[in-house]
Amino acid sequence: MLSLEGPMTDEAFLDYVRYHSRTERHLFHRDDVERLLKLAEETNVDVSFGGIPGFVALEYSDAAPLVDKALARLKKAS
Repeated sequence: MLSLEGPMTDEAFLDYVRYHSRTERHLFHRDDVERLLKLAEETNVDVSFGGIPGFVALEYSDAAPLVDKALARLKKAS
């Protein structure tokens, strides 16, 4: 369950991305996409912020590899 009291931990955020990317809407705010890319240490990903200003549709097939990479990186760092 997500808490609205303060920022999400990285792990909770990645769970959120994995879940929300499977929904029909799968829209993410620019800040969330940038956080995901930073956690996955991805710099060569072109993300178009079209449609609704400041949001991007991120489907599970695109999100899952980034989430997996980020989780592996976090696990390695701990």
